Amino acid sequence: MAPPAPPPRARRTEATRGIGLQFAVLYANRGWNVIGAARDLSKTEKLNALSSPKFLQIDSSDEASITRAAKELEGESIDLLINNAGVLSPSGLETSTKADLVRQFEVNAISPFLVTRAFTSKMKAAVAARGAASVAQISSYFGSVEFVST
Repeated sequence: MAPPAPPPRARRTEATRGIGLQFAVLYANRGWNVIGAARDLSKTEKLNALSSPKFLQIDSSDEASITRAAKELEGESIDLLINNAGVLSPSGLETSTKADLVRQFEVNAISPFLVTRAFTSKMKAAVAARGAASVAQISSYFGSVEFVST
């Protein structure tokens, strides 16, 4: 008889607050092994109450940080990758700078691609082990670029 399959694994791009934290709690309560990600690991105290918490330090705007985090999970599988990191420049058209807009675009548009690409091999491992894997992209109006302030 084959050993029981391990519980599915979910990885979050930002799991220390807001919707990311709520997804981490939801999946942990359903028996998933949750891998939370954060720029600042000192802010993971709310996740420490989860069963078997695991954290990766990732700055979603830094490709080297993403690659390093993916290497930390070498040989592991991920059944669900949820990209939800995002930023919003609080200024309007008159006060936003080029740097504000570039940072917003890098985090909201480019980093989901970089994260998904970096963790593809872990998702392929989940497909081989359990037949499926998924990527969820979470965005909101606040993840959009606004050109005219109202």
